[in-house]
Amino acid sequence: MKVLLIALSVIYFITPCSSTYLRQAKIRPIQVRIPDFNKEEFIETEEDEFAIKAKEGDCLSYIVEWCLNEYLRIKGHQGTFKFKETLYNIVNSIRTQSGNPHLIIPGETISFKLPKRLKVFKFDYYRSNERSYGLGELTKLLDFYWLIPYNTSEFNCSERAAFVEYYLENEGFNIDIVTGENHAWCVVEILPFTWIDIECSTSPPEIGGPIGYYEARYENIWQALEAAPDEFDWWKAVKDGVVIGKKY
Repeated sequence: MKVLLIALSVIYFITPCSSTYLRQAKIRPIQVRIPDFNKEEFIETEEDEFAIKAKEGDCLSYIVEWCLNEYLRIKGHQGTFKFKETLYNIVNSIRTQSGNPHLIIPGETISFKLPKRLKVFKFDYYRSNERSYGLGELTKLLDFYWLIPYNTSEFNCSERAAFVEYYLENEGFNIDIVTGENHAWCVVEILPFTWIDIECSTSPPEIGGPIGYYEARYENIWQALEAAPDEFDWWKAVKDGVVIGKKY
């Protein structure tokens, strides 16, 4: 898997960060694993059939995607999957009572059959890790400066919070993204059932500072993207390299 490095500019500074400047500032780039969102796989099925009753507000593509993910979990496949054209083909093969795939009548039974080979795209985002706790370890991990400047359209508080959630989850911490009053930050479990806030927009991120009441809470990136697809996609701002640098 490719790991790219970048040293563009440290937030709050106008002058670009040369390698000499980074040495003087005692900052080194941190290698960040850019998630792989298009790992294509083919899974053999037994052409299983599904039948599920629709509820008020259900969407046909959501029902099918949920069934496919549940099927893969039952079969022992770990991770989060998307199905792209496979999902499109299944949805268009279903006959609803209304005759319209975009109009589902609450209470009707949605039935479909799996293809013999299921084409999936695995999202390689979270790694399995033993659960970590402790303020000391958390402080050490968050002792960094952002190397990509704050940008209201591409890299604002939402993307920074999403990156911190990704970064700390892959270090073993239990952390959620929260939003409220046009702001996004994180809450992290430093001890079992003990959570504190992280203000992710500052350099370094501030641990434990009072931020306010959150209105929404997302346990993972998929919940956050479902709520706001264009607000938490931090990886789009780091196509050429890493996000952060850490002090020596």
